[in-house]
Amino acid sequence: MVHASDEELAAITDRIGEVICVPPHHEGRCDTPWFLTACDVADIDDEVERHGWTALLDDER
Repeated sequence: MVHASDEELAAITDRIGEVICVPPHHEGRCDTPWFLTACDVADIDDEVERHGWTALLDDER
């Protein structure tokens, strides 16, 4: 879990892709299947789940 601004998130996801997918920026599909997802805690619909993630983030700060 990462708490980051939009700019930091873009830099982090780019770097993760470069590490996982070698060589980076290749044509076609990646030989190593992977994906990464990101969300804003405020966008989580379920109030209990949102509260849980918010508490976890607060503990990590």
